[in-house]
Amino acid sequence: MITVDDVSFRYGAADTPTLNHTSFTLHAGEIGVLVGRSGCGKSTLLFALNGIIPHHFPGELSGTITVGNIAVATQQVYENAQQVGIVFQNPESQFCTLTVADEVAFGLENLQVPRQQLRVAVDEALAMVGLQDKRDAPLTALSGGQQQKVALAAVLAMNPDVLLFDKPADNLDPVSARDFYALLGRIAAETGKTVLIIEFDLARVISLVDRIFLMDERGTIALDTTPAALETAADQQRLLAQNGVWLPAQWESAVPRPRPPALTMADAITVNSLSYRYANDAPLALNDLSLTIPQGAIAAIAGQNGAGKTTLLKHLVGIFPTDERVQIVGRSGFVFQNPEHQFMTYVVRDELAYGLTVSDKRLTEVAAQFGLTKLLDDNPFSLSHGQKRLLSVATAVITHPDLLILDEPTVGLDRVAAHDLMGKLVALNQTGTTIIFITHDMRLINLFAQQVIVMADGRIV
Repeated sequence: MITVDDVSFRYGAADTPTLNHTSFTLHAGEIGVLVGRSGCGKSTLLFALNGIIPHHFPGELSGTITVGNIAVATQQVYENAQQVGIVFQNPESQFCTLTVADEVAFGLENLQVPRQQLRVAVDEALAMVGLQDKRDAPLTALSGGQQQKVALAAVLAMNPDVLLFDKPADNLDPVSARDFYALLGRIAAETGKTVLIIEFDLARVISLVDRIFLMDERGTIALDTTPAALETAADQQRLLAQNGVWLPAQWESAVPRPRPPALTMADAITVNSLSYRYANDAPLALNDLSLTIPQGAIAAIAGQNGAGKTTLLKHLVGIFPTDERVQIVGRSGFVFQNPEHQFMTYVVRDELAYGLTVSDKRLTEVAAQFGLTKLLDDNPFSLSHGQKRLLSVATAVITHPDLLILDEPTVGLDRVAAHDLMGKLVALNQTGTTIIFITHDMRLINLFAQQVIVMADGRIV
């Protein structure tokens, strides 16, 4: 059982608390989902549940968190890790080794578990997640869904009573996300473990969870309910939507589509019979692919992980060499899936102007457009995920590109933040800029895309 009793936490350099008199209980064997706006304190709460706070993040912590009968703050992190396991949004961020079996064994090795016992635990954990045949595979050779299963197996091998998940399906395509949560539900049912999941998309987990907790922007639990109670509570559904939560389709009100500008007859992009492989003995990442995208369009590219979507985008922006098979009209800008991968400086103002000749007027204009005016002197790496995303888009927009290409721009954003960003892209499109974005979110495609390109095995299907 997890008991959080009047917990507040303020990071050392912060003026206000991130967690603010937070209280809730999750009973043994229950599965709970924690929802709320980006930056409201959900991840902070998970860090407090397994002792990373207060032992590794300095700050002021008050109140009590108990797991079972143990007060988490009284134990060291390695002790809590044997009782509370955590799986992050990006599995690569918690990998410590190179192969599947080594990764699953890593925690047990640090506890000096005897070799024979360790091998049994690793085999059982891999069997639970269905990766027995990948035991000796390099982690880099796995799909995103398989990597997330390895991260889960590494936690299961430790046999904790509680499993914590921080948006574990955000980087997965819809099929992989569905499969991951089905696997998690089966494991929870078979083992009786207590599970708490951070999610923005309630539709993904509504059939899985017993309890729903909403954390508001003050860092307080504003709603504690169940799926059955929520189904008939329209006011609570509206409260969740206002706090950035995607609801199941049957609860959603119709949302009007934005009115796009009329498309021209000219093409912004033409690709003819493009094939590409990453190594001579590797399978084709792009396989005789052809497409056209008209100027002024908002085009979405969808498909499962590994379909070739990002490889295509890297050809379109010239990261990979191209020839006459790829033709682009005008200047293009590119926004990476992970904003930090494109940051080059340590000051927001410098990041906006990096490598460019832009007027102070233009810099000020774009900073205001993307809500960055008060952050111009901050370090880009210290911003929230949503602010990093806005900065990454602003750096691409500042030069007035004719074509803007974005790789999963809404990953890690809540419903409100995702709609705000897409609204900015629509406004840019209405000035004539062609927008191309990769996404796994069918709702964004339905709301914003005029052209949909679906890929599988390096082809358009």
